[in-house]
Amino acid sequence: MLSLAASDLLYSSILMPLGTLEIAENGKWILGDGLCAARLTLHKIMCSVSVYHVTTIALDKYIAICKPCCTGS
Repeated sequence: MLSLAASDLLYSSILMPLGTLEIAENGKWILGDGLCAARLTLHKIMCSVSVYHVTTIALDKYIAICKPCCTGS
């Protein structure tokens, strides 16, 4: 859960302000091509990490409910 919180915190502290700036500039990106590419890469990575974590948590809960004898706890 801590890693999911960390990835969401990084997303909200790094990418959301950049998106807000883009919206404030009427959809124009004013920070250069390099930062644009980095933003898109970080967006893809952080969203994928969040989805991976939620999927892992859901799978763990599914196994714990459907096959309680096979879990370690």
